[in-house]
Amino acid sequence: MYYACHLTARDQLFGIDGVQLKRKDRERLTGNKLASEHQCVSSAVARSTAIGTGRAKRLSDQLTELKSMREQADYFRDSSGSDIAGIFQRYAVSDWHGLAGQAMVLAKALLPELSHLPVYGRA
Repeated sequence: MYYACHLTARDQLFGIDGVQLKRKDRERLTGNKLASEHQCVSSAVARSTAIGTGRAKRLSDQLTELKSMREQADYFRDSSGSDIAGIFQRYAVSDWHGLAGQAMVLAKALLPELSHLPVYGRA
């Protein structure tokens, strides 16, 4: 779910497969020319003033939340850990199945908005 949203945003902002994401864009967006594509996409979404700063922040925050859900599921097996417990609590779920359902709801609402992001403007 995260990757569907991430790749949709990346392709909207920087062209198919992010081919237009240059090193200078990475540095401008994150302060680091070696920043990950994930950091760049999230920063570009957050800075998308053409859609309004409040909406841009919300979309970036939701994308970041999906990434956090994905990372917890991928890298942490012990669901009693504090990070995972915090996410379970935030979404009022008790297990991975419940969290997956919440991630699907979030992604389903987020995808259409990400698919209409304006192309990243280079200054």
